[in-house]
Amino acid sequence: MIRKDYLQKNPFDKIESVRVETPLPKANKQEELKKLFDVIKERKDFLGKRDLALFLLLYQSGLRASEALSLKIGSLDFQARTIKIIGKGQVEAIVPFSSQSARAIRAYLRTREESSKTPENPLFLSYRKRPLSYRQVYTRLREYASQAGIADITPHTLRHSFCTHLLTSGRNLREIQLLARHKSIQSTQRYLDLSLEQTIQAYRSSEQDLEI
Repeated sequence: MIRKDYLQKNPFDKIESVRVETPLPKANKQEELKKLFDVIKERKDFLGKRDLALFLLLYQSGLRASEALSLKIGSLDFQARTIKIIGKGQVEAIVPFSSQSARAIRAYLRTREESSKTPENPLFLSYRKRPLSYRQVYTRLREYASQAGIADITPHTLRHSFCTHLLTSGRNLREIQLLARHKSIQSTQRYLDLSLEQTIQAYRSSEQDLEI
């Protein structure tokens, strides 16, 4: 109508756009996660050891489920305790992992056949020795959560818990942004950039806060 000169002004110019509130990410309490991991630790077979290694990485390193499921054995550097991952947007990143995760991964790999432990093999396999799917991971986590009396948890909740628990343990937002590999956080622009080495050192100093 404006283009045809029926109106001189747009009547919607003064109407403010509706702000949609983004819900806060859900995080589980550390007491809940301790119960969860206690249940997982009770299983001593291949599946129990695999699940412990997998869910520790999701929680203690803040990995997305898709990142963990795409890992190869060759992605791990046990000496440096870092993982090379392919994150969102196919961006390569180096992520530190805890000594507890390292022990769990080694214990899990000891249950694997030697032929399935070459660098190009997937890190996490199903009982039938096939790559794990997200549905399988989700189902396994929900089963453990049910046994632990936890009603609300998903693989991504473990990542949110990682960020939340680091924050409550005293890490600053810039460190958490880098460890979680968020693209940007407006409220952290006042912080100076940290090098990868400094970021990993920050993680090491908080590693005990993530012990289960």
